[in-house]
Amino acid sequence: MPGQKLTKKIGKALDDYGEDAVFGLYLTHGSVRGMLKNMPPNIKAMAKKDHGVISMRVFYAWLKQSPERVARWEECKAIQADQWAEEALEIVDSTDVDEVQVARLRAQTRQWMAEKFNRNQYGKPDVNVAVGIAVGDDFLNSLKKVEQMAVARRAAQADDVIEDAEFEIVSDDLEGTP
Repeated sequence: MPGQKLTKKIGKALDDYGEDAVFGLYLTHGSVRGMLKNMPPNIKAMAKKDHGVISMRVFYAWLKQSPERVARWEECKAIQADQWAEEALEIVDSTDVDEVQVARLRAQTRQWMAEKFNRNQYGKPDVNVAVGIAVGDDFLNSLKKVEQMAVARRAAQADDVIEDAEFEIVSDDLEGTP
């Protein structure tokens, strides 16, 4: 693919910068977009030299190159969740009476993000319910009996022949009847 070389070159620039520095920058700015905007000039220059920019797609491609890096990223997200939860508390504690609605929205947004990034600590527990239905021999035998009864009933109905009734037409003219 044409973009693979470019992605690898920019990924190399991120490798040179270091995972710890990248993840630290993420924790400082609180988002991938903020982190990418505030990359050091030498990393941006290295990326531009290779005719590219460090986009979110390129960053996530670099991130998913190794399972260890993804595991460290999950740890960073858990730390970020803690930061958001603490920030939500600070917002609520420092709110004036006139700013309650705005503060509530800001705090709820941070709480929601904390729930999404660290579901074990801040989110609602995942409730997985497994329902299993076993069709046993008793049920199958009962179905076979019902089928036999239906077949027997159809056979009995087929034996019952309805004879034609004898009738006589008295008049074809219905217009004269009241």
